[in-house]
Amino acid sequence: MKQKWPGRLILFGIFLAGLLMLFAELSRIFMRKEGDGDLSILSSSYYHLEKNTLDVLCIGSSHAFTSFQPNVLWHEQGITSYVIGGPSQTFVTSYYMLKDALQYQKPKVVLLEGYYFRTYHAFASEERLHASIDGMRLGKVKKEMLDDELSDYSLKDRLEFYFPFLLYHSRWNELQTKDFYAKEWNKGSNINFEIDPQRDPGLDVEEADIPEMALDYFERIRTLCAENGIALAVYFSPFSDLDGEEREWYEETQGRNRKAEGYLRDRGIPLYYCQREMEDLDFAHDFEDYEHPNVWGAGKVTKYLGDRLASDFGLKGHKKEASFASWDRDYEEYRNYVELHSKE
Repeated sequence: MKQKWPGRLILFGIFLAGLLMLFAELSRIFMRKEGDGDLSILSSSYYHLEKNTLDVLCIGSSHAFTSFQPNVLWHEQGITSYVIGGPSQTFVTSYYMLKDALQYQKPKVVLLEGYYFRTYHAFASEERLHASIDGMRLGKVKKEMLDDELSDYSLKDRLEFYFPFLLYHSRWNELQTKDFYAKEWNKGSNINFEIDPQRDPGLDVEEADIPEMALDYFERIRTLCAENGIALAVYFSPFSDLDGEEREWYEETQGRNRKAEGYLRDRGIPLYYCQREMEDLDFAHDFEDYEHPNVWGAGKVTKYLGDRLASDFGLKGHKKEASFASWDRDYEEYRNYVELHSKE
């Protein structure tokens, strides 16, 4: 009897595709969420945006998703934006996250938070890498990224990065509402209401060398933007210091920022050095810890960046365009959430 192999192959293909979709959805639910912003939100909201509707795409580490608020930028300027960030996200990971994002969006400006001019390893830790990429869709770019960043890992050891469910399946008894329903209106940002009074340590520091890996992947980001006709800008989110080891960290990090300042200037890349340039930053009120702005500090940083971006790149607002009405609704969600939790 003649076998119906073509039909069986099609059915097997459909079964396999369904299995992969099931794994992806289970991974989204079970993956560990960090912070109020639910970093895995990337998996359930970024890919849901209408294609090519972003003016600004902000990428970087926790310094990006704590300091940049897309809802504030929309309210102030009518400019659309999103944050693709992750804790300790290096320029290596940022490069691939951007490469993946450009399959869905063609922003006018890519805004890179420059903390990881300190990139000297492909990733800080497996836990931090998971937090950045678990929400990333399976595809050619994710494979390319894992082949690069995990080149010393066996295929077996890479599987949990392709299918986070393999790592998180035992979390079934820890699941909370946020595991099922992400705050899509956050647009990748984190909202923190803690106030941890800091001091302004100043910027009188010596320049420090930038690791070659950081420069290599920064140039890849720069080239990727140029190839897609996208402007690139860099900003340094403000931060403070602590005594001892953290003071050394502060001087080293700001020293790299000072070095990067000349590097960017020589290449004609706009830089927004918030700690130096912002006049309304209040170190006693605007930080959740010594490294990250809270919701009030992020609002100030975003307003400042919005003014600079609109001026430097001629970005126009969309508030009068009916097709962007959902951005007003998302801002109302953001505003109500901030008002409610500010009173707690």
